[in-house]
Amino acid sequence: MDANKSLDRQLPHVPGFLFFIPVSTLITLVYGTTALESTYENSDLKKPEWPSWKSLDKWFLSSDAQPPVRPSSIASINSMIEDNAALDLPADADALWQSEHEWKGLLHAQLLRDPRSNAYWRTWIELDRKFGCELLPACITTGEKVRTVVFSRLTRELGCLGSVSRMSAYDWRNKEPGLLDSPLFEHNRIADMFAVVIRFCAWVVAEISVRDWAAVIDAGLSNEILLKNLVPQFNEQSGHWSRPIAEQLRGLAQDSGFSSNGRASAFLGEVLAGRYLDISDKQRTLRRWEEAHPGKPRDSVLETLLEAVQPLLDQHGGLWSSASAHNRKFKFAWLNAVLLREMMQKDLPCWHIQEVFDTYADEFRKARALLGKPLS
Repeated sequence: MDANKSLDRQLPHVPGFLFFIPVSTLITLVYGTTALESTYENSDLKKPEWPSWKSLDKWFLSSDAQPPVRPSSIASINSMIEDNAALDLPADADALWQSEHEWKGLLHAQLLRDPRSNAYWRTWIELDRKFGCELLPACITTGEKVRTVVFSRLTRELGCLGSVSRMSAYDWRNKEPGLLDSPLFEHNRIADMFAVVIRFCAWVVAEISVRDWAAVIDAGLSNEILLKNLVPQFNEQSGHWSRPIAEQLRGLAQDSGFSSNGRASAFLGEVLAGRYLDISDKQRTLRRWEEAHPGKPRDSVLETLLEAVQPLLDQHGGLWSSASAHNRKFKFAWLNAVLLREMMQKDLPCWHIQEVFDTYADEFRKARALLGKPLS
């Protein structure tokens, strides 16, 4: 196949998104500017004939991007685009909708393994593309576009629980030039976008619980919404949010045999220090993870900590007796901490942020029911 023809057939690449924030944007938001390159270059899905990350950035991603012109460069792009097994895109697609492309790549990475789970999320991803590439471009006015989004299945079933009633109460035909800048519209769009991320995470956890059903039953957790303690909750009395990283640190300590009301950082810092004489230094490091706004736990420290507590997890961990499980729990906690920070910075009111995080329990129940293990 002629390389130029193949490249022309697949373009244009349509940037942007509606409900599914591009995975590349989410990774950068959560893990920083260099994380995306590392994720791509180290992915098991990346094939030798695909272009390097630096080439992709030069050709498509940077502000001064220039499409490739050399035949070998175009061939490397075509090799990547035409791998339908990786992209899971329609063979006759006339454009690449960015969020569909990236979220289907996420599904291919097997975060979800059950065919029912993948079918469920593919349906929503493809509907998001239909809205972005077909339905909204067909709308004539801004008000019509807004109403199309507000009353969509995507808003009703993937957004926050109160989005439809809240948005439908407003007459979107008025003041059309300022519609997209109104706090009501902006806050609801941000909330619904992050709600999709939370719902997907809930589905991942629910599917894991079904795969490990015997262990879940043995732990007496078959009717519990797993990892709910890592989802931020607002305390009306104190006026503060719960701390996901601190909650996970305490959970790790408890699964390692810690039963005191003291600080988890003190117990785990002593375990982390081991035979060395730097206990206070290790405790101080972990104490920073208990703060209201902690930085991301360093991978090297977390890896060393989990290695140190593994013998204790073997004794006391129960359902969470593996270091790898706790590593994933730390990642989930950090994701929640970042989403909380982002919504606070964008001035969403606390009740609205809480509504976003409340979708976790809602989607967990839905996933368990659709996977044949409903909560009673």
